[in-house]
Amino acid sequence: MVEVVGRDKFVKSLLPPLTGGKRVVLYGPIGIGKSAILHEVAKRLRTIGCPYGLASSTATLHDITRALLQVYPEYDIEEWSQQRIRGRMKIAAENRAGVLLLDHFQDIGTASKGFLKQLWTLKIGILAAVDVEFPRDAARFRSLKMTDKRIEVPPLDKDSMMTIFETAAGEHPLPRPPDDKERRAILRNANGRPGWIKMMGQRAGKPRYWNDGRLLTGLLRIDVSSDIAGQYLGISFPKLDPRSSAPPAKVERGPV
Repeated sequence: MVEVVGRDKFVKSLLPPLTGGKRVVLYGPIGIGKSAILHEVAKRLRTIGCPYGLASSTATLHDITRALLQVYPEYDIEEWSQQRIRGRMKIAAENRAGVLLLDHFQDIGTASKGFLKQLWTLKIGILAAVDVEFPRDAARFRSLKMTDKRIEVPPLDKDSMMTIFETAAGEHPLPRPPDDKERRAILRNANGRPGWIKMMGQRAGKPRYWNDGRLLTGLLRIDVSSDIAGQYLGISFPKLDPRSSAPPAKVERGPV
């Protein structure tokens, strides 16, 4: 998990609408820090004593139900049906406030949409994190009309980005600190996304990314891009040999 660096004001701004029962969508590209923000919000809700439930992935009605049970754990009764549990939690939510944190919010079915709409009339704040890599992604989630407020997560500032890189690289020491040119390339490749720059820092100390005393920032970017594509998009890229001029093998797309 990427620690929240340079986002204090941003996180603070989310608490009043959520504890006031509003529905907020955070959106942005993979690696921009949405998951870290949700976990930081959870930490601060815990500090102020506000009940919350966190779903690490939100694709089904079951995911939403399990998250809401973290707010109302007394209804986690094995003998009860999911429908009965949801009904009792809705009654509880009429009088007891709480917050749902829904990470990796995906296309959801009619039943999930219907249940969330029922919660909107109650004292439940909702913060959903949506991956938006392409214009069609943004258009799809705008069409849901399931939110009071949409907030695009902004790129992180350069100083905070380098703090994340240096902290991550400290776990795997580099042969030497990056020079100014390499730092600029690292920042350009990460493009304000803390998740990317943390992965770069974790890898940069490996011999694969050094040649004749130079940090191969281009190869570092390619490998991080490949791993993120595989993890989130189901696309598999072959690993490049930094000392080979042969063309890369065919890209394979896995199940999405």
